[in-house]
Amino acid sequence: MINRFVSPIVRPVIFLCVVAAELGSPVMAQRSLPPALNPVTYKSPSGRYALTVDPSDMYGCGPAGYRCAKDGKTLWSSELPFTLYKAGITDAGVAGGYGYTHGPSGFLGRGPSEGPGEFLVVILGPDGKIRLKQAVKRAESRFLHGPTDPVANGLIFDERNDRIVVRVGDPDLNRGHESWWVYKISAASLTGKLTPVELMSDSQAARWILDAKPISGTPLTLVHWWRFDLRRDRNSVGARFTLIDLNAKPVWSLELPNDYTVADDEKATDKIQNLIRERGGILRSDQPGHFDVLFAAESKRVTFEVKPDGSDKWTVTEVGRTPFAFSSSPPPPLEAAVIPERELKSLGALVLRGDQAAPRPSIRDVRNFVIDGAGRIAFLREDDDQTAFVLVDPMGKVPRELPLNMEPKSPDSHWSGYGWVGGDFILTRSDFGPDGKCRAWRVDMPAGKVERLASFDCPPVERLQGFADGAFVAFARLRSKYTMEEFVIGFDERGKRTWTLKDDFNDKRPEALFSVQDVALTSTGEVAVLQGIINQIKFFDRDGHYLRQVELEKAWRRKPNYVARIGRDIDGGVIVEDFHGSPPFVRMKRDCTVRGGLQPRHADGRIVQTLDGIQTAPDGNIWTCDGHSVLRLNSSGVVDRVLGESPQAAQLARIAGVFVGPHDWIFVVDSRVGSIHVFDTAGQFLHVCQTKPTDFSGEIWFPAVTFDGQGTVYLGLGDGMSLSENKRRYLRFSEKGVRLEPAVLPAADCHFQTATGNIVARDYEAIRLIDPAGKTIRTIQRRPDGNWLERPDAATVAPNGAMAILAESQSDRRATVNLYKANGDPVRTVLLPESIGRYLHLAYDGRRIVVTGESGLIIYDGAGAAVLRSKVPIKVQQGSFYYPYILAGGRELALFDGKTLALHRFEMP
Repeated sequence: MINRFVSPIVRPVIFLCVVAAELGSPVMAQRSLPPALNPVTYKSPSGRYALTVDPSDMYGCGPAGYRCAKDGKTLWSSELPFTLYKAGITDAGVAGGYGYTHGPSGFLGRGPSEGPGEFLVVILGPDGKIRLKQAVKRAESRFLHGPTDPVANGLIFDERNDRIVVRVGDPDLNRGHESWWVYKISAASLTGKLTPVELMSDSQAARWILDAKPISGTPLTLVHWWRFDLRRDRNSVGARFTLIDLNAKPVWSLELPNDYTVADDEKATDKIQNLIRERGGILRSDQPGHFDVLFAAESKRVTFEVKPDGSDKWTVTEVGRTPFAFSSSPPPPLEAAVIPERELKSLGALVLRGDQAAPRPSIRDVRNFVIDGAGRIAFLREDDDQTAFVLVDPMGKVPRELPLNMEPKSPDSHWSGYGWVGGDFILTRSDFGPDGKCRAWRVDMPAGKVERLASFDCPPVERLQGFADGAFVAFARLRSKYTMEEFVIGFDERGKRTWTLKDDFNDKRPEALFSVQDVALTSTGEVAVLQGIINQIKFFDRDGHYLRQVELEKAWRRKPNYVARIGRDIDGGVIVEDFHGSPPFVRMKRDCTVRGGLQPRHADGRIVQTLDGIQTAPDGNIWTCDGHSVLRLNSSGVVDRVLGESPQAAQLARIAGVFVGPHDWIFVVDSRVGSIHVFDTAGQFLHVCQTKPTDFSGEIWFPAVTFDGQGTVYLGLGDGMSLSENKRRYLRFSEKGVRLEPAVLPAADCHFQTATGNIVARDYEAIRLIDPAGKTIRTIQRRPDGNWLERPDAATVAPNGAMAILAESQSDRRATVNLYKANGDPVRTVLLPESIGRYLHLAYDGRRIVVTGESGLIIYDGAGAAVLRSKVPIKVQQGSFYYPYILAGGRELALFDGKTLALHRFEMP
């Protein structure tokens, strides 16, 4: 049995995402992967005809299977060489729609030499024959990361007026004038292109079309516009509804200028606007001569009647108002049953302890630090129950720990910067939400006194650097709702602002800043500002006056990879961190020539994953931190002193993953050294599967552990923030922890089917079943309900080889557990209720499924029927994480608390 915690693989972002300039635009300039295109059935207005489109590709590239039915009986079915992304069907059985040969983004399903493909408009006859196939070559957008053109915003299927309208986005994202391509259904031909916004007399405020639907029994179409008038009130967003005729000429208009804005309530405004973007304001249009729209500010459904008034005029009359509020989508059949709630019977708890368990040291969890004038190091240590400011001398002695209780803890507020200012320190705490504030205190460590700086006025602080006379400089970042501004600000000893430099690309003066990454004070009292993108350092005096600048590419004689931090070096120089550069740290003299490079590492060769750059103390010693301890480096970058805990293979510190294997033994992977600490079911320490420094580099984030039929332990180590999606090297250990020869398994996350000898490999978009010879015998891309599996987040394998796959749909953000037989045959899709929350984990033994989330757990039987749900049956501290395991042959449920290393056991119902 394998019940396991799986950290989800962090996958590389393919392209950045940019949204069109105005809020509410339906044209999302999106270059990330789109949602999966699942099988869909379209029905005619009467419901008698139905067209089912089953894509062969997750993103709508290539062919698809089609089936047309009348009254439930198949009229025709075939595979066609294209996939309709959106479609419709008439009561005569004529179908049509649009699609993309390379997906909506234009970069899927193609080779490196191919272009972005074609945009297709297709009309199919009642016999399935292609009546029209219009192919338009697509082109890359003129806007950075903009959508490939043309891209459709929607489809209007208007059988009564014998037309299909494809709503095509404007290539000019700033203008946003949607074009309507109109096709005559009976003739299967393009009849013209219309631009509705150009026919309105006052089009400035009508920014984007959110929805458009034909009014039954009329030649009119109701259009819902996102109304946003920059000329008059840029803070108000509302709606415009227009009725337009077959030539897109408006015949009626309704203005609701502030309908999606709640005065002085940003959260309520966001909620309304998000709902409108998602669902639109046209509530109904399929009743002859009538339509319903939403008046959001009043929470009313308003019904209008449309009547002809002469040859080309219409009378629109309000005929009713009823209360209305958007409700959750109706629960699908899989979620319809009520899940009984009850508490689980506790069987007690035990705490896992390694063979070298010791009291927690004062020097721990060091994520950033500052050096005072005497060469002492100060840092903030934040625990769940206590935050302290800790001062440590260069030998590791702790002369002072000062508890910080100035403010209650808040998820949006963090200690964000501190610096030494002569005899004292300055601490700041910032709110990191939109338009956040920052507070500052002067800390007298010898006296243990903390004094608020009442005159301090500053955006949230990222870095703070102090002068010996009490003045200081802050690098601050102000996050607004849709923008971000960066500043370098000088303060006097009372915390009063004395000068300000603002990040502004349009300012071409020498002192102007752009893309500020970090700030440092040199030993000669200069302010050094590190700028990314343009790869520069600008130097200022203590009063903010510009001195000089250095181009890093020229000084280094190579192009920086990604400059991230800057720290003080000796004799007025600086140390620049070049993330993933070679070397990652560059020491620069005051004259901006290169002193040398550093790659921090331990004496045994293990790479140090630094968290706060490198700084030089007044005595010339070089210091850094790794999230655990403070480390001193020699001139070659090798650690020669550790203040705090040294990385030790035999000691369990912070965990990277927890797994349960044969005999219900518990395997805990240490995040710092990667070794596995093994415990029996009573919580007794058994042994360590010990790694070597050369097995990995940096902190362990995403380990994978699996076990074969002989009890051999396989350990895949993933350091940093990403893993390969292909083959992965696994370390191997015997059941007793003896190191064996490594092996290569076919994916970053693999599981042995002990019943068959096959391997279950979890890839980015699929699950592969691989035989002992390494041959892929089955690839699973679909859920049992026929939809795409999309992104499998976790996989578990029962003793009989049956599989449970946890996945989340990108289109509707709903999580599912998908059950398969040992040979990969689908069994059932279990739709998880939204109320279980985020951070899902899964256990499965073939007879029971356990899913835990942030708000509770649910137990299902082996067929996917709900047994019970329960609130989290243990006291979970803020930031704690817990994982489920099924033990004792299915008789016990265990929840592992990763903060306290406690295993809480319960009777399995």
